[in-house]
Amino acid sequence: MKFLIYLIVITAACGNINSNEKGLEKPSFNKYFISDAKQDSTKDDSMVYANISQLKEVKEKSRFVQKLSDNMHGISIIIQARPSASLPYFWVQVGYINEKRLEVYYNFYVFKKNWEIKYLDVLTNKTLSLEEWRKSENYLKYNK
Repeated sequence: MKFLIYLIVITAACGNINSNEKGLEKPSFNKYFISDAKQDSTKDDSMVYANISQLKEVKEKSRFVQKLSDNMHGISIIIQARPSASLPYFWVQVGYINEKRLEVYYNFYVFKKNWEIKYLDVLTNKTLSLEEWRKSENYLKYNK
């Protein structure tokens, strides 16, 4: 099996909970990567984490998880696959990890060539631009 299942924690949360100008809690994120990472992928991984963590849906879901857990947990951003000769993108999952399971909220593809982010709709098995996803029926159904 090319990719190992084991996930290694890079860092716990991205900082303490802070208030922003709207009085909302600053979302925190856990970052994970697959343990067979190449040494030169650290810079690319950081770019992936930064881009995914800035998505409004990811921030909102993190606030939701923090509220439910009394600020004890945030969501996790997990790189499940990296670009290769046969794969032009990073496969990134965003979800909540607890001691029993990973609850995936979002699947994204991040293309290294231009850092474009696309959403994988697992209900329809289609890859959508963020704009298409945000207008889709499934988005409106599950993100309100």
